[in-house]
Amino acid sequence: MTHRRRARQLALQILFQTDLGKFPIEDVLAAHRAERPREDWPFITSLCAGVTDHRKALDEVDRNVLRMALFEMRQMDTPATVVINEAVELAKTYGGEGSGRFVNGILGTIYREFTRAGNAGAGEVKPRARK
Repeated sequence: MTHRRRARQLALQILFQTDLGKFPIEDVLAAHRAERPREDWPFITSLCAGVTDHRKALDEVDRNVLRMALFEMRQMDTPATVVINEAVELAKTYGGEGSGRFVNGILGTIYREFTRAGNAGAGEVKPRARK
């Protein structure tokens, strides 16, 4: 498992724990950080804080995998194709039957519409021209 995939899984777990337990994000982050000090905490914290801070804007799609992916696509330096693939894998692992296809469909549509409008996002790599 890649370093970033493990970090995304942990971020997703933290977001779920925050949602389900109604715990403050800072407390959940601190507890997990104490248990797993070697993780990529700047990345995990940025994802969790970003999703939490931008939650109202991201709540049109009310799932943590989608929230996390949308934030990462728009605000971080990760290529959209990587974010989408990772989100699909998280959905397959933690979601129900068909979750991977659902997440892929939504994120793929958002990505296409966003790039068509000329808004590639902070970390977005624009599609390459075909040779």
